[in-house]
Amino acid sequence: MDPTDLPLFSAMAYKLRYLNARQAVTSTNLANADTPDYKARKLADVDFKDVLNQLNRQPGTPSVTRPRIAEPAGLLALRGEVGANFGSELDESATETKPNGNNVALEDQLIDIADVQMQYSLMTNLMRKNAGLLRLALGRNGG
Repeated sequence: MDPTDLPLFSAMAYKLRYLNARQAVTSTNLANADTPDYKARKLADVDFKDVLNQLNRQPGTPSVTRPRIAEPAGLLALRGEVGANFGSELDESATETKPNGNNVALEDQLIDIADVQMQYSLMTNLMRKNAGLLRLALGRNGG
C-alpha cells in the first residue's frame, strides 16, 4: 500500500509540494531584488481544508461528475492531472517601490522564508508521526 493512497498523507505531500513552490517564488524574488522594474510575486492561496475534504471523500458517496470544475486546482495537481504548477501572481501587498521600479522588500521575503521553513518542519514532523502510528498499528515497531 502506497502511503499517498491515504487522504491525510496525500494532503501532507501536496502541502509539501506547495511549500516547495512557494520557496521557489520567494527565492526568485530575492534573486531579483535589484533587477530594475521587477515586481514581487507570490503563490495564490490554497485552502488546504478543501483539499483534505476532497481527498477524504468516502467511496460510494455522491461526487461531482466534472471534478475539474469543482475541485481545488491544487488537488488536480496532486492527482497528476494538471501538474504541480501552482501559478504565481503579482504580490499586491508589496507597497514599497524603489526608484528603479523594483518592489521587492527583503524583509517581507525573509519573513516568508521563515514561515515556509516553519510550515515545512510541521509537515515533515506530522508525516513522521503518522508513519510511526501506521507502523505501530501494523505491529512494526520501527525496527
